[in-house]
Amino acid sequence: MRGGGIMENQVLIIIFVGLVFFILSLLFLRKQTTNKLDKNTSLSVINAKVESKNQSVDRSRDVNGKSTAVRFFVTFSKENGEIITLKVPYPKYLKLEKGVSGRLKYKEDCFISFINN
Repeated sequence: MRGGGIMENQVLIIIFVGLVFFILSLLFLRKQTTNKLDKNTSLSVINAKVESKNQSVDRSRDVNGKSTAVRFFVTFSKENGEIITLKVPYPKYLKLEKGVSGRLKYKEDCFISFINN
């Protein structure tokens, strides 16, 4: 009976398509939740100078035991002398050297970009 084989293939295709939609929806939800900024917060663009780079290590337990999450913080000084500290993602953290001046973009306490002068 070959009719059963066609039916099984259709079921597998439906399961595969459902799985693809499920994975895409998870990625979409993750993208929405990782952006913690409120849409009403204003974007700040200022001239700033990198004052210092700090690295803190937070240890937390997960299912497999201990894991280490490293967070990078950079302190900037504004033109008016005000000091602000922002969490900077890893690849961008490497490009920020102490004493470098440039245009800093951020919202609230979230780093967006830094362009050297």
